[in-house]
Amino acid sequence: TSLMKLETKKHMLNVIDCPGHQDFIKNMVTGAAQADVGVVLVPCATGEFESCISGGTLKDHIMISGVLGCKKLIVCVNKVDTIEESKRESRFDEVAKEMKGIISKSHPDKNPIIIPISGFHGINIVDDGEKFSWFKGHTIKTADGSDLVINTLEGALNSQVPPPRPIDKPLRMPIDSVHKIPGIGMVYTGRVSTGVIKPGMLISVQPTGVVAECKTLEIHKQARTQVLSGENCGLALKAPSKGNAALIKPGHVFSDNKNEPCEIAEAAKAKIVVVEHPKGIKPGYCPVMDLGTHHVPCQITKFFSKRMPGVKEEIQSPDVVSKGENVTCIIHPMKQVVMETLKECP
Repeated sequence: TSLMKLETKKHMLNVIDCPGHQDFIKNMVTGAAQADVGVVLVPCATGEFESCISGGTLKDHIMISGVLGCKKLIVCVNKVDTIEESKRESRFDEVAKEMKGIISKSHPDKNPIIIPISGFHGINIVDDGEKFSWFKGHTIKTADGSDLVINTLEGALNSQVPPPRPIDKPLRMPIDSVHKIPGIGMVYTGRVSTGVIKPGMLISVQPTGVVAECKTLEIHKQARTQVLSGENCGLALKAPSKGNAALIKPGHVFSDNKNEPCEIAEAAKAKIVVVEHPKGIKPGYCPVMDLGTHHVPCQITKFFSKRMPGVKEEIQSPDVVSKGENVTCIIHPMKQVVMETLKECP
């Protein structure tokens, strides 16, 4: 994943570019875990969209983004310029209808913004640029109840309302990358999930057990006196008073050592959905758990109950959980990891 700054007339955005290839799914998870809004790019070209929804990772990415807290989607139907002009509107309507169906089944956004674009020619990208004359816009309701017609990607981004930020919660900042900067030392980057971080704050890093003072904070190379929940930043630490800073890795979590520092969890009771598995899973199954920016091997040790699609009654102590079913179970990480409930850390 890569991060860049983008300013519109209404918002200052951090754009996280996530790869779409199935070999880089963990990179996509790292990006989606930090996002408020997802921009889904799908091709409109003949045959490409059908290939995208039948054999690609599109559906998985949409579901994963919703699970990780990315509650809003903007769908850009790209390469509309490659379609014969007389058929562009009907082809867009066809793709938009299919995307609405996919999103409604696997994502919390039940009214995603869907717009046609041409990235190559820059059509329907910015409000002041070229537009497709046949596209009448996507209409949404604003907070005051009025209708807002969106024609471009810029308009879609400007229409977004930032979600409430839990700045009153204890600090939690999962690290997504570690960099060695000449003249500065080690710099840790990530998104502040909850709370506030400030220079001079005594930071606890788990699961390494490092305790060190926050030396400096920066956002896009600009020094900051504090960084609030929802913002991405880089920070440097002073020499630790406890532990070895060389052990800090992506996926580790920074918290305020004096205000409910995060702790290592040995196991968790969780509800999981089996999206795809050829034979179903049984107790003892060992997947990789993506928790925020942390990728940890784990073992599912016990099934309590499962639900099957279309069946109201829960099945107690099942032997196997198959595709499309969800199960309440115990997860044991095989490495030390920080785990908290959604209520504790939204």
